[in-house]
Amino acid sequence: MLREFIINTVRNVLHSLRGDGLLAKPDFRRLWLSSALTHFGAQITLLALPICAVLLMHATPSQMGILAALESLPFLLFGLPSGVLLDRCRRLPIMMCSDAMVATALASVPLAWWLDALSIHWLYAVGFVLGTGYTVGGSAEQVFLTFVVGREGLVDAQAKFASTESAARLVGPGMAGGLVQLLGAPFAILCTVGGFALSLSNLRRIRAREPQPPRATT
Repeated sequence: MLREFIINTVRNVLHSLRGDGLLAKPDFRRLWLSSALTHFGAQITLLALPICAVLLMHATPSQMGILAALESLPFLLFGLPSGVLLDRCRRLPIMMCSDAMVATALASVPLAWWLDALSIHWLYAVGFVLGTGYTVGGSAEQVFLTFVVGREGLVDAQAKFASTESAARLVGPGMAGGLVQLLGAPFAILCTVGGFALSLSNLRRIRAREPQPPRATT
């Protein structure tokens, strides 16, 4: 009974996806995959970075609190300013820069550990950079999604993106724990670098090009 239910459910899902107009758009598929990679990577690092601080730097509770605060601080600092930036710039290059910035920051952790240069202050800086990349890149993604799918497809597209984000929040911490246990914290973080690199690669393949926003006049 359970086996038949699973088979029928998968069959129905595949059938509905086959007739999905959004999935017929290559640019939407690339953007969706990029978003999924980013969300899963973010959820993994959300757990792996503090574990790295505890296991490698023997971080105290106060240091862990500072690390968590620095990861969240960019949402307060750059949430509104990023909206002004997005009104004046193309969104796709901003998303690509955010992915590149996050990947570079994450790659620095295992590299610094290998060079015996890793410190809690290094992790502080990485946490702040990650929060900045997620804030600015996430805001740009929301605006760029509207450009790719149009107003008529926005509700369906947002539902797909929200489902992906929920799946990442549900599965990501478990994946992070498994990777840390299997590879160790530095190499678990290194695995997420590959995800952000793939996300960047998908963004580069998007063919839709936004018009240059009008310059602000004084």
